Amino acid sequence: DRIAVTEALEHRLFTSGPNVIRDPSRETSAPKYVTLEFEKEPDLDEKLLRKYFCK
Repeated sequence: DRIAVTEALEHRLFTSGPNVIRDPSRETSAPKYVTLEFEKEPDLDEKLLRKYFCK
């Protein structure tokens, strides 16, 4: 099982200590859901993903 993103962001690495990485008070949310073209690819592999990122 993998940890959920929300659980990972609550980890002490991100939320405490002298070098806090995450500051929820500075976070914003996108005004609408973001969909990336490559997410629709049924057979996404490394080569095709690189093609999308190099556009």
